Parts: sequence; C-alpha cells; structure tokens
Amino acid sequence: MKKPIGRGKNPRGTVIIFTILVMAMLFAFGGLAIDLAALLTVRTELHRAMDAASLAGAGALGFDATVFPTVRANAVTYAAANPFRYGGTITLNANAGNSYPVQIPLGGDVVLGIWDATKTPAFQPSTDGSVVNSVLCRTRQNVPTSFLRVLGLTALPMSAQAIAVSNPPNTAPGCVFPIGVTTCQFFNGSAWSSLGCGTAVTFATSSGKLPGTQAGTNTAAWVDLTGANPTPGYLNTAIAEAANGGCTSNPLAGQTIGANNGMIQSVVETFATYFVPQYNASTATPINGDGSGYNGKGWDVYVPLIQTECPPKDINQTYTIQTFAKFRFTQVIDKGDCLVNNPADTNSYPLCPPPNGPG
Repeated sequence: MKKPIGRGKNPRGTVIIFTILVMAMLFAFGGLAIDLAALLTVRTELHRAMDAASLAGAGALGFDATVFPTVRANAVTYAAANPFRYGGTITLNANAGNSYPVQIPLGGDVVLGIWDATKTPAFQPSTDGSVVNSVLCRTRQNVPTSFLRVLGLTALPMSAQAIAVSNPPNTAPGCVFPIGVTTCQFFNGSAWSSLGCGTAVTFATSSGKLPGTQAGTNTAAWVDLTGANPTPGYLNTAIAEAANGGCTSNPLAGQTIGANNGMIQSVVETFATYFVPQYNASTATPINGDGSGYNGKGWDVYVPLIQTECPPKDINQTYTIQTFAKFRFTQVIDKGDCLVNNPADTNSYPLCPPPNGPG
C-alpha cells in the first residue's frame, strides 16, 4: 500500500517576504539618511544666513534709536540674500514692535536687545526701545523632504538663530564735550554692557579722601581732549565749541586725555551760560502711556568713557579713552541755584524742584 508523502513547507516564499521587508526597511533608513543629511545642510545654511543678518544689523547700531529702522532693514536684506536649498528665500519679519515670543515664528524675526555676559540669559530684548547693543536674528523653516514623503512626512522643521553684539564706537559722530565718564558702570571686566545707560553721574572733589566722602562718589571729571591737564581756559573754549558745533578736538578711542574732577567756578559759569539755551531748545517726550516717565529735556552731547579704578575715587590724572557715549545734561546748579525747573529729570539734585510731569 502506497502512502502519499505530503509536501513540506516551501522556504522560498518565506525568503521572498523577508527580502521585501528588508528592502522596505533599507529604503526607509536610506531615505531617512538622505533627508537628515539634507536637513543638516539646510541648518548650516540657515545659521549662515542668520549670522550675516545679525552682523549686518549690529553694524548699523549707533548712539540712539534713530538708526533702528536701518538696523532692521539691513538684517532683513542680508537674510534674503542668503537663501537655503529646498526652500528658497528667507523672509524675516522686521518686527518694529520688538516682540519676543518664545517660539520662533515661521519665517523668522529680528529682535533688538541688550547683551550682558554676566546675566542668564545673556540676551534680553529691549523693553524701552532705546538701550540696545545687540541684534538677534532667528528663523524657522519647514524643509521639504524627498524619500520620507512615502511615510507621510512631507516636511521637517528646522530653526537657527544668531546674535551679534555691536563693538563700542571708536569715534563720536559729533563734537566731544570735555567731560569724561568712568567705564565702571558699562564694563564688568570681560564684556561691555549698555545697562549703565540712564544713570546719573556726579563730580565730587577728592572723592574717597575727604571725611564724609566714599569711593564711587566720583563718576565723571573735566577732561582735556588733547591729553594735557585741563585748565579753565581750555575747558571754557571746548564747552563753547561743543555748543556751537565748531570742535577742534575730536579724539579717538585709545588716546590719552587729562582729567580733573575739581569744580572750577569759571567753567561752571560758562557751562551754565550755554546750558540754558540748549535746554530751552529741547523737548520732553513721554516714554510710556501713564505719564510716569519722559525723555528730555536737556542738552545732548557725546562724551568719552575713560578707564578708571572701580569704584572710582579722585579722577585727577591721565586716562585712556575706551569708547564714547551719548550724554544728556538735565540740570546745572550754579552757586546753589538750579538754572531750570526740569520736571522730566527723575534724578534731580535735592536742591532742585522734584519732578512732577512734563512742563
């Protein structure tokens, strides 16, 4: 009697199925590798574009907010001039309102702010629209995929950002007034900061030496921009030149100037003579909507920032100019009399009327 022998399992079908699965996995991993490589390339290109944009913006920073539209326009232009593959042109939002959402908006934006390496985070967006030393450019793009489309992934997100800090200026754009201000409130030993802006400065003869005076009382001094010890004749002439726009001495950063923090009466009287018409020609503008703060009134000048010991004591020798700053005189007291009633000055000397809103 014959017994039929059944067929055993055919291994060829299993091999075919296994091969198809392996090929599918290899295709998926290969596609992932190709798309990830493209994504890394795009990330490099986005970083390059943001570097160019932030540097172009920071390069246009100056002494006040009048340059901010140019700063933003430069950043937008340079971002667009550096397109990335697979996506094309980068269109940054100029962001005139300086908003700073946590999530980078699609396309990207430009944010002006303050860089201070001693803070965490080191970059903070400017809140008052005036104190700025750095430009942040950031972008977020959806990068189209190639092979991963078969898995339903048509695009992958990629973002990049860069911050450029403006170097301290080597020259002043206008006449330099013969008063030097210590760098102590602008430099922490390793990095420059704009956080010293808006603080009042003081003269106090022999600060830290006479009884009742403390180191740090002095933050400014009269200076001779030619390097000599300042004399009444030189200072009177330099003040008049600064008021009339006919300066003969416009030093550069790195030069040495002479300083003296003595209150020379004849110089104060000359200063007072020119201060009043400059003050009367200026205006006070509100910086918020509730009437609690104002910019102005005063006499705007450019002054050298000089490197002294910190906290400063008497400032009565030669010093090196580190950079320059925009400076506003809001009050002059001559022989105990306040020359103007400046309601916009929140740092009024105690002898002067207290601030009470714009006058």
